[in-house]
Amino acid sequence: MFINAISEHSKDQLAKRVWNSMQRLGFHRLTRVRCESRGTTIVLRGTANSYYQKQLAQTIAAKVPGVHHVINQLQVIDAHPTL
Repeated sequence: MFINAISEHSKDQLAKRVWNSMQRLGFHRLTRVRCESRGTTIVLRGTANSYYQKQLAQTIAAKVPGVHHVINQLQVIDAHPTL
């Protein structure tokens, strides 16, 4: 689990709640996502295997109580590249 939260305990808790929401909903493939909180803004960093997973991570984060804005910086990496 990668959670990068900046300083304050409340910010750390917000990032953890976002991470826990992703895991609780059964999206274990989002394990390469890092959550960083900046006040009520969550920044998502890392990689996803598809644009669907990228959007899913953003949607889950946006629905967590206390999150007012999501900055989605996830990079999509094709898990099965075509030759």
